[in-house]
Amino acid sequence: MKKWFNEVRKKKQPQTPQPDELTLGARLKQAEMDLQSARNEISHLQSELQRLQDSILVQSESTVHIQLEEIAGEIASALAQLETQAYLLEMEHKNIQARDILQVARRFTQAFARRGVITEGVIGEVVLYDPVKHMPIRDQQTIPTGNPVTIRVPAVRFRGKIITRAQVVPRDEKPS
Repeated sequence: MKKWFNEVRKKKQPQTPQPDELTLGARLKQAEMDLQSARNEISHLQSELQRLQDSILVQSESTVHIQLEEIAGEIASALAQLETQAYLLEMEHKNIQARDILQVARRFTQAFARRGVITEGVIGEVVLYDPVKHMPIRDQQTIPTGNPVTIRVPAVRFRGKIITRAQVVPRDEKPS
């Protein structure tokens, strides 16, 4: 009976076919080829990325160089005039007119303004204090937000971003 039971049990259990070594070997070889192909593609993409980054760097440096040359061209005569004024004042002890220096300074500010560097606020203007845009002219001074203040030094912006905040005093404070 035991023998018969074992035979019945063997017949009822489905026999799962075992993959042969050739099929497994072929699958393994295909997986290895796919992996190598993926590695080659990654290597190619990394090389291409590096090439593009190098190209962008060269283009950026070229663009910056061109822009600096343009700025230098715009301020060259003003710089030469300023050096001449300094020589006349310091070496030849000649009196220099403040208007001459102001004219040179305006040429500089105009050149910078064309590139996005501008001043904001007018000296003596009364505005409401905003700690994002203003700072007390004295370090230890505290000014409540929204209080009226007088601009003593204008703010400087570059393409909309505040580079330096305007220096202010409370409206009732006399200039020192």
